[in-house]
Amino acid sequence: MPDLTGLPALDVAIGLSFIFLLLSLLASAVQEFIAGIFGLRARTLERGLRNMLAGDDGSKPSGNAAPGPAGTLVEDLYLHPLIRPLYKEGIGLGARRDGRRLPSYIAPRSFALALVDTLAPGIAGTNADGTPKAAKDIWAVLAKAGVPRYAEIVTFADDPGEAAAGYFVFKLMGYPDVKVWVM
Repeated sequence: MPDLTGLPALDVAIGLSFIFLLLSLLASAVQEFIAGIFGLRARTLERGLRNMLAGDDGSKPSGNAAPGPAGTLVEDLYLHPLIRPLYKEGIGLGARRDGRRLPSYIAPRSFALALVDTLAPGIAGTNADGTPKAAKDIWAVLAKAGVPRYAEIVTFADDPGEAAAGYFVFKLMGYPDVKVWVM
């Protein structure tokens, strides 16, 4: 067998690195395939949302049950016009009874707008067709409600993940001075 570098130890190191690269790519592809079939990311996202928004421990996701009309905040959020189009058609172990699969990713801006619109429907962050309203329109409604544009916001949380989510939502809403206290 020809010597590539003239140093046998370096040839072995290069060969082992190449084999490790190939095996890691194969393992990643297999893991992504399994996660896609079982809908693991969608279930993890749902558990995380339930934990963050409803205070559940996340051990009892709705699984294959279809979201109720107005059951919980998480179900209402999944039914929001910004989130509902993210459902995927298809079959698999992660599919719901209606043949659709929960989204495995929700864009931060869509999540923040849907959450605000779900919690405070009078301050609708979306138009009737589900598209986000312009920021100036949202701020006009908030100004009428007496919310100052440059208010200092302090969020309290027990969990760093909840604190980060609260910080992110308020920043997306345009508050420039947001502070986080994690207990």
